[in-house]
Amino acid sequence: MTEAYQGGVAGKNRRGFLASAFSWLGLGSLATALASTLYANFRFFFPKVLYEPPAQFSIGVVSDYPPGTVSDRWAKEHQVFVVREQDVLYALLRVCTHLGCLTNYFSAEGLFKCPCHGSIFSLQGDPLAGPAPVALYRLALSVGVNGQIVVDKNRREDRPGPRNQSPYVLKV
Repeated sequence: MTEAYQGGVAGKNRRGFLASAFSWLGLGSLATALASTLYANFRFFFPKVLYEPPAQFSIGVVSDYPPGTVSDRWAKEHQVFVVREQDVLYALLRVCTHLGCLTNYFSAEGLFKCPCHGSIFSLQGDPLAGPAPVALYRLALSVGVNGQIVVDKNRREDRPGPRNQSPYVLKV
């Protein structure tokens, strides 16, 4: 009994089996890493796109907004309130300037209120109470060639002087 027992099947021992298993495991891990890298590089050329409503949109003509009214027609789709005073028309972005919550208009009080932290804004968008540091943004307005009013959400102003001038206020 001088020879050691080799075990296993016809010349295969445990050490050989484990070495073979670990080499296959290593090759499988390498193949998985390579495949995931190739997939990530392939997906780079097809980015996921966030489809949002356009930044410029038409809201109709001046006669659609009677004097002394606030229209929430565009509040859900574009987050915009259209305010018509006696001789001016302007669009307010309904996003609160405190933390970005969506404000609501309360017609009985004539105020915009933020439901999250209690900021209160006047009809002109100026902060009256709460933690909001500045006024609601006014959006640029222009009249298109077909007489339609166009709101541009990319151009916005919240400073007291410039927000009361063209293009943020449309004289009617």
